[in-house]
Amino acid sequence: MDNFAILNSDIMKSFAIALITLSTFSAFAKDIAADTVLGIVTLGKGFENDTVKVYNADGSLWVWHSLDGINHGQGANDFRPYTDYPDYFVLCLRVVSIKGNHYEIIANEETGLKKYAILDKRSKLTFVGTQAYLKNNTIGFDWNTNPLRKAIAGAPIDFDRSLFRTEIITFKGDWAKVKICDDDKHCVEGWVRWRKGNEMFVKIYKD
Repeated sequence: MDNFAILNSDIMKSFAIALITLSTFSAFAKDIAADTVLGIVTLGKGFENDTVKVYNADGSLWVWHSLDGINHGQGANDFRPYTDYPDYFVLCLRVVSIKGNHYEIIANEETGLKKYAILDKRSKLTFVGTQAYLKNNTIGFDWNTNPLRKAIAGAPIDFDRSLFRTEIITFKGDWAKVKICDDDKHCVEGWVRWRKGNEMFVKIYKD
């Protein structure tokens, strides 16, 4: 086989791979049925200096996000993930549907814009349930609009606002029992609403 034939063969292989990728995304886009948050896509083991890539439904690249907090590409100004703390190596994207290794994510939490992420060895992204992720992190919530309560939907608790480190003890439906402490381990416990449908009332917090 001469050099031209080898080159031509390589071009055909690349073209075939591109067609497969596009057809996969197209099939996935047509299969979107859920509008319920299923969990969170976040940085997986071994993710160091890579970028997070987010795609359009046709398989084209919408944005690539570097861990210095800078966005590039078509969606550079519209990428608003659920949580993004570049200094702490934290990025969270909420997932609304899954097919294979294709995850439909909320790319803009302000507008509800949805795009797609691919979870594989190259992307080094991972999927985790929302409750599991929140329970393993310190959270924050708006004390004024979502007060700490003695019981689910109960009376608000008046507590020392110098307490700032909030951890989830357990979940019950849309409510979470939390413990709020200061550095000296002075704590108070109560209930807060953590979600209502797809609307989140808590955020991952880094001080």
